[in-house]
Amino acid sequence: MVKQVVAKNLFRLRKISGLNQHEVADKAGISRPAYSAIEKGKSDPRSDTLHRIAIALNVSIRDFFIEMPELKSVRFRMSKVTEQKRKIREQEIIRIARWLNNYNYLEEILDDKLEYKLSALKSKDPESLAKKVRKELGIEENQPVYDVIEVINRAGIKLYFSELTLDDFFGLSIGEKDGGPAICVNTAPNISIERQIFTAIHEMAHLLLHKESFNGELVDDDKDEEREANIFASYFLMPRAGFNKELEKYRDLHPVDMVLSVKRIFKVSYRTVLMRLIDEGMADSTVYPKFAMAYKRLYGGNLKGHFEPEALAAYNEYAADNEPEGTVRAEMSGNRLYSLVRRAFEKEQISLSRAAEILEKNHDEMRELALTWREKSWL
Repeated sequence: MVKQVVAKNLFRLRKISGLNQHEVADKAGISRPAYSAIEKGKSDPRSDTLHRIAIALNVSIRDFFIEMPELKSVRFRMSKVTEQKRKIREQEIIRIARWLNNYNYLEEILDDKLEYKLSALKSKDPESLAKKVRKELGIEENQPVYDVIEVINRAGIKLYFSELTLDDFFGLSIGEKDGGPAICVNTAPNISIERQIFTAIHEMAHLLLHKESFNGELVDDDKDEEREANIFASYFLMPRAGFNKELEKYRDLHPVDMVLSVKRIFKVSYRTVLMRLIDEGMADSTVYPKFAMAYKRLYGGNLKGHFEPEALAAYNEYAADNEPEGTVRAEMSGNRLYSLVRRAFEKEQISLSRAAEILEKNHDEMRELALTWREKSWL
C-alpha cells in the first residue's frame, strides 16, 4: 500500500534528520498526533501536508513514494562510524541502489551490457595482480593511468562519481550479486581529485582481492584488506619500474620537491607517494610528519586534514594528458551512464522526466541538456 511506503520512508528520513516527531510536526505546521498517524501508516495525508513535511525534512516529496531497494553485497569505506552516520549511510545505499537499478535497466533496454573482463584474474599478491590488470586493460607497463573513468568502464565495472552527504566517506564497491560489479566514489568538495582517483582503484582492488567479503552484510574496514587494496592501488597507478625511474630523475631535488614531482607525473596524492617510499623500504612511518614539517618550512602550508599540495583543480585536468586538444568530456558523474541515458532518450525508450530522474537533474536542467543533445545531433 502507498501509505505504508510513505510511512516507512517518513520514519527513515526523520531518523536521518535527527528530529523527533514533535519537531517535524511543528516545522510542518501540523499536530504531533496527525504526523504520528501518517508515520505509522494509519492515515492518508493530503499532498499539501506531505509537501510541508518534505520541506521540514529538507527532502523531495518523491522520496516519500520510492520503494526502498536493497544492496546486500556492499563494502563501505568510511571512518569513525557513529549511529547517526549509519542512518545516513543507509539512505545513501538506497540512493546508490536506485542508480544501479537504473544503470542495469538502461543496459537491458539498449541491449548493451558491459562485459566484466577481470573476473578470471587471480593473485593474492596485490602488486602482481595490479600488473595483470594493467596488462588485461591494455595499459602500457610504465604508463601513468590518464583516465580512471575510461579504464574502469573498460574493465566492465559500473562507476558512480557523485557528491554524497557523508564527508568522511570515500567510496564503496558492490558485488555481482547486486547487479555489479560497481564502484561509487564520493566527490564531496573536501575530497581531492587525487583521493577520488585512488579510491576508485582501491575499490576495484576489493572486487578482485576480497570477493568473499561481499557476503550480504555491510562491511566496515578490515585493516589487512584495506592495506592490500592500498598496495594494489599504489602499484596500479604507479608501476614499480616507472616509479623508480621518475624517483631517480628527481633524486637531486629537495625531498619535498622530489615527492611533489613524482606526484605530478602519476596524478596521485603526496601520501600515496610517501606510502610507496615506505613500501619500497626507502622510508618508515615517520616520513608523514617529517614531510608535513618540511613542506611547511618550504612553502608555509599546513597539510592537516585532506589538504593536498598542488592539487588537481578538476577531473578534466587529470584526464587531459591523454586527450586531443579541444576534447569535450561528459560530466564526471555521468560517464557511461550519461551516454546510456542520451541514447535511450533519443530512441524514445525513456521520457524526459525519466532521464532527469536517472541523471539526478531537475526538469529545467534536463530540458537544457536535451537541447544541447539536439543541437549536436546534426554534426
